[in-house]
Amino acid sequence: MNSSSPRSVRSVSQNDASSAARAADPEIQPADPRARRLALAILAAVTLVAAGLAFGLETAGPSIAEWLAGPAPDPEAGEAVADAGAGGRIAIVVAVLVVVVTIPLGVGALWLMRTGARCRESRRFPPPGFAVLRPTRVQTGDAAVRRGRALTAVAALLVVAGLAIPAFTAMILATMLA
Repeated sequence: MNSSSPRSVRSVSQNDASSAARAADPEIQPADPRARRLALAILAAVTLVAAGLAFGLETAGPSIAEWLAGPAPDPEAGEAVADAGAGGRIAIVVAVLVVVVTIPLGVGALWLMRTGARCRESRRFPPPGFAVLRPTRVQTGDAAVRRGRALTAVAALLVVAGLAIPAFTAMILATMLA
């Protein structure tokens, strides 16, 4: 074929265009295998703990219910109502559950705030030195700053939720136990 044919000109210009497109491609941060293994280990540990708690609650459920209800009234001794301490035991269980829910919210909020601040300061997402679980396109400039602000906003929502859960739980318990 003649080198001046339209087909050969088109293939050369397509090669030049694809080379230019590759040069303009964004930076891709490769996945960190150690971070991936750590994430899988944490997921496995959380799954095992959840399974253990489910099994423990299944086997100890009747005992917990009996403890929450308190001792049964003895009509022969003139006891007409159950133990007044049952409300206190319920409050203890609810308080433990509130702590179990709010501590992860606080930890997550701190992590998101720190990550958002690093994104805004470096004008890069993911921030420098940040381990990713899968290959991730790096955003720079205003896009990274917006991502950092979004992470900080989500962190603020988690803080609000972490403060609201105990407050509303306390109000509900006060109403129920009054």
